[in-house]
Amino acid sequence: DLSTDLHTEPPSVLSTTLPAMRVSLPYLVFGATWSAASDRAAELLAPSPEALTWIQTWKGVGFVVGTALFIHALVSRELRAFERSKRTAEEARRQLLDSERKAAREARFAQQVLDGSAEGIMVVGPDLRVRAVNPAFTQITGYTAAEVCGERPSVLQSGYHDDAWYGAMWAEITESGHWEGEVWNRRKSGDPYPEWLSIT
Repeated sequence: DLSTDLHTEPPSVLSTTLPAMRVSLPYLVFGATWSAASDRAAELLAPSPEALTWIQTWKGVGFVVGTALFIHALVSRELRAFERSKRTAEEARRQLLDSERKAAREARFAQQVLDGSAEGIMVVGPDLRVRAVNPAFTQITGYTAAEVCGERPSVLQSGYHDDAWYGAMWAEITESGHWEGEVWNRRKSGDPYPEWLSIT
């Protein structure tokens, strides 16, 4: 279940390392710049050794305050980025669940139409194998879904039509995507019967 994986998949090393680097690297640059610049500024501004000591003390206080503010800004930025990514993931999960529900509703509706039709319906895949049949098909032909699913539609052939007839039929289907006409098929009991066949 993909929707479950969105919550249960463990974070990768890369996904946890990058946010840490986005915090630690700017802090490293900030700390190194502060240390070098403040030491030089203290030497230039201090008129006496006593004043230099006083400036060094306040420089340390300023570093603590500046560090706190800087880390607060960095962490706040990462938290905002995390919230945005969380909202994006939740939106993707919601859209996935909505599409799954929609697909399930459409599948149930299609199945209801298939089952409720009074006409025999056979669903054939691209490999020309039977995928599904409805109850009316079983009533008409005698074949259950279990007996024909996976088989080719030729299981119903009666022998009334030759290869040239079927070739012309499939040529029209290939060209126009549709064929409609009367065909003789054979029930499971062996009895031939005519039917009006529509192929799309």
